[in-house]
Amino acid sequence: MQNLLRLLSVVFADTERSIEDTSAGFLEHNTLFQALPDRAALLKANQTRTAAYAAQLTGFNTAIGSSQAGQQVGRTLSVAEQGKALARLKSNLAALNNDFVVADAALRATLVQLLYPRGLEEYSKASFKTLPDKLRVYLDLVQDPTNQVPAALADKSVEELAPFATAREKQAAQQQATGQARQKRRDMLPLLEEQLTRNLHALCVYFEDNRSQVASFYNNRYFGEQAAAHPGRYAGQVGRAHTSQVVNLAEAPARYTRLSLAVDEDFGLSFYRTDDVKAPTPADALRVTNATPRTLPLAEVPGKGALLVVRNDSPYLGHYTAELLAG
Repeated sequence: MQNLLRLLSVVFADTERSIEDTSAGFLEHNTLFQALPDRAALLKANQTRTAAYAAQLTGFNTAIGSSQAGQQVGRTLSVAEQGKALARLKSNLAALNNDFVVADAALRATLVQLLYPRGLEEYSKASFKTLPDKLRVYLDLVQDPTNQVPAALADKSVEELAPFATAREKQAAQQQATGQARQKRRDMLPLLEEQLTRNLHALCVYFEDNRSQVASFYNNRYFGEQAAAHPGRYAGQVGRAHTSQVVNLAEAPARYTRLSLAVDEDFGLSFYRTDDVKAPTPADALRVTNATPRTLPLAEVPGKGALLVVRNDSPYLGHYTAELLAG
């Protein structure tokens, strides 16, 4: 006997299918659904809702693409401005150690200790995340008249250090925009699955004399059993400052010997093997960004253990795709 409850449920609900596949499949389905020659009353309401959801999806996809492009531009600009900032910091340190710039030896020593408490490495080894705050403190100090920093040096510092913080703020805003658009798209998932099911029922009535035609409205690439299962492919997200398990490699078929990794964001995620998700991230964890997808033998994945995990050290939501490959 058929499982009628399953047939009457939201048949397109699938926890294994990625939001990217559901989105792409829905947009393709919408194009075919809207092209039916007879906008019969039976279909009209569903066509209207489907078109509205497709428009929202397209908007979110466009926003994601635009903000990701902005992130990449922002990162390129940030790297360039970081280089200029570090060069200025190095030049300033040399100037402060020069008695032609600051004649008073005691004042020179005070300024060096004030501005470079741990030497130039205070800034050269700072991350993209922490450097802007360090530069803001530095600029506040050099512009404070009570610290007696030479005016020419202070002015040059403002000119060459401030742009990095501005570039990073713009990049961070684009990262946040990407995360927000992704979340809005993900929030649509129940609506999309419900509408795909409604359309299935309507199409079965519309093509009641030849129901096999209904299948052509749902691309197997996105909605077929094989597509939904995605053997060896794991697409997911990892929260900010969080570690998540991707797959237990001990349970993977022996035919999988290589690993392909891709990340959507430019801030990057770290991948490694372990037996304990809560254990510290190893120093040699594999770093992957949207500009540096990686494919490598499983034996070369850093760390030891059966679990492949992903670590997100950023303050933003991260998205990844990991695929086990045979041969």
